[in-house]
Amino acid sequence: MANHLFLPLISPILAAALAVIFTRQQWQWLARSVVVTSITFNLVYSLWLIWLIGSEGRQVAQASNWIAPFGITLMADGASAIML
Repeated sequence: MANHLFLPLISPILAAALAVIFTRQQWQWLARSVVVTSITFNLVYSLWLIWLIGSEGRQVAQASNWIAPFGITLMADGASAIML
């Protein structure tokens, strides 16, 4: 089970929430650094995911271990990793 496939979804959501919290003039540098860190994390993660798919094959994760018609299935293959 590849639970790390949820990271590129969670990272921008948390960064956006923190950027909204730090919108005051004195904290804007912190909001910008959180967003840039999230973007950099997603870039590094996508490069690592491309390498992982090349060496191990497709990665699949089920949300909450529900079966496919009811749960959310995340799958990463070569095309989706490049688009990420």
